Amino acid sequence: FFFDYVYMKTPLNHCVDNFKKGFVDSLRFSIITPFFLQSHELRGVFWQFLLLNGIFVLGSLYVGPYIRDGIANALMSLTNDPNASHSFITAFAFLFKFAWMWPIRILAHLLNCVWSFRVFDEASKLQSFKQQTSFTQSYDRFLRYVTEYVYQLALLFFFWLEVNLCSLLPYVGFALSFLLCCWLHAFYVFDYRWAYEGKSLERRVKAFELSWDYYFGFGTPMTLMYFALCRIPQHGPFVAFGVTSILFPIHIIVATCLRPHATPNGHRMPIFSHFAMKGVEMVLALRRICRRLA
Repeated sequence: FFFDYVYMKTPLNHCVDNFKKGFVDSLRFSIITPFFLQSHELRGVFWQFLLLNGIFVLGSLYVGPYIRDGIANALMSLTNDPNASHSFITAFAFLFKFAWMWPIRILAHLLNCVWSFRVFDEASKLQSFKQQTSFTQSYDRFLRYVTEYVYQLALLFFFWLEVNLCSLLPYVGFALSFLLCCWLHAFYVFDYRWAYEGKSLERRVKAFELSWDYYFGFGTPMTLMYFALCRIPQHGPFVAFGVTSILFPIHIIVATCLRPHATPNGHRMPIFSHFAMKGVEMVLALRRICRRLA
């Protein structure tokens, strides 16, 4: 019994338990069923996600090559030089990818962001959440919201940049980028609810870093699927984007319903804190500038 007690109290075992809780919670898709049964608007928004990402994004991967080949053949018929035709096809295929695929992905990403707020708003109404944030009470409160939102965008952007830089490292790059992607997905999903509850960005980051093992487990299933789909030849990243975008609103609803029961292990992992010092300075400087202008 003594050895069992020692084993149960080890920090590693505590982290593993929290990881398993987060992993299991992220797969509790059954809890979204009452939401879809009760809300016609929620079903409509989900169909919009499905049509946009399933047909518009993924369908463009199938239709795009036919359009590309048709235009290329029509343009090649204007020249009789085979060497020029080969180089033209290579250059045209490269340009077509940026002129066709990337605008579609950017447009889909913007619409996904807008519709994600609608999904959470409807889910929070069904959960009877009481919104704690009111930005019309005072100018200082509104200013705090704006500055924190700007800092949050910068925080997530530089974190995303760090993920891509870590992926370039030899040997450990893949593991590090996978770990960071898990945390990024979990933070992004839960942040809708935290912001709605009126928690400051500092409190959100602190709560996240104290339960880093739970959120690592929560973000693992979606990140695993994304990395696996990225291995598909040619258009892997676009396929991964389309599929995960379809499932993203489901994860928002799951995070809205959950009451994470992971116990902080007392060891705060500085996932976002290494950006915090400069971020706080930036927020304070921006607030001072806005007050002077006002």
